[in-house]
Amino acid sequence: QAVKVMRRQGHGRIVNVASLAGRRGFSPLGGYSATKFALVGMTEALRLELGGEDIHVSLVRPAVVDTPLATSAQRDAGVPMHWPERLNMPPSWVTQCIFLAIRFRLAEIAVPPGSALIEKLAALTPGTTDSVLRWVMGAAQRAASARGT
Repeated sequence: QAVKVMRRQGHGRIVNVASLAGRRGFSPLGGYSATKFALVGMTEALRLELGGEDIHVSLVRPAVVDTPLATSAQRDAGVPMHWPERLNMPPSWVTQCIFLAIRFRLAEIAVPPGSALIEKLAALTPGTTDSVLRWVMGAAQRAASARGT
């Protein structure tokens, strides 16, 4: 529906907010990653479909944002996520990236800067990345056990 309106007016901007988990699946967030993968794919397809028109489609892919969803998941004892809450980025970073995507017609922007490089390396060496992630998750789990959390 929004695309129809934008086509009638001759221009528009669409910004979808997915996640870094939409390019790299993370355990125990397989379902979450799957929905973000779908949004990434839809955004890429829409960007191609509207390529010749003055309707620009952007994708913002943040890491862990300081939201009630993230905090709840991090505090849920049944979810083995070992990501320190203090590393969650403020929602304002995502907001600023949305404005940047609109202003500069960026196709994609990853938040925080540099995280896209990690994704690219993971795409080139998925087996190695899996091993590194398993090691990091295991180390975080052992550290949490040692602290008694």
